[in-house]
Amino acid sequence: MEEYEIVIRGWFSERWVQGDVTSEVARLPTGETVICVAVPDQSALYGILTKVRDMNVTLIRVSRRGNPEAGS
Repeated sequence: MEEYEIVIRGWFSERWVQGDVTSEVARLPTGETVICVAVPDQSALYGILTKVRDMNVTLIRVSRRGNPEAGS
């Protein structure tokens, strides 16, 4: 599993991140939502990003968590 942090504009709940991913959702006072997901592969990550696009939500940032050099 690879972990990613996705930051979007607006406040969202965990309900919309479903399927074969584990997630942690934090709503920031700035009006942004940070979603941390562990996905089994790139296609699962693209599925989440497609959902963001389809909802017409502003994607602020996607970043890999952990140390890629260590394989985490």
